[in-house]
Amino acid sequence: MKDPRFDTEKKIKAAISNYTNLVAQPGWKLLEEVIEANIEALTHLIVRGINLRGETATEKETNRLRDKLEAYKEIIKTPDNTIKRLSSPEGEEIDPDPYYTVEQLKEERKKVSG
Repeated sequence: MKDPRFDTEKKIKAAISNYTNLVAQPGWKLLEEVIEANIEALTHLIVRGINLRGETATEKETNRLRDKLEAYKEIIKTPDNTIKRLSSPEGEEIDPDPYYTVEQLKEERKKVSG
């Protein structure tokens, strides 16, 4: 089912423009800074195994912190991911895996080495 917010070329172009304008705004830059600080703080807590009260975290609490961490990471990437998704040709899926396959890595190395 196609998202009704992006079901016409006009809506897609408007959304891309709006997201592009959004990420250039000072308010978005401030929000990014706050989210990055939250990501850093949550990562610190998870790595050290402590909860928000500074006590040793239970497995459930740690999992909750991990969920929050993932949510922050998704929020901060939403404009760029949406622009990429809407800019890609119809039906072409963007690979969400940030790591190269062996074949992709070889191709990238060829590009760099000439």
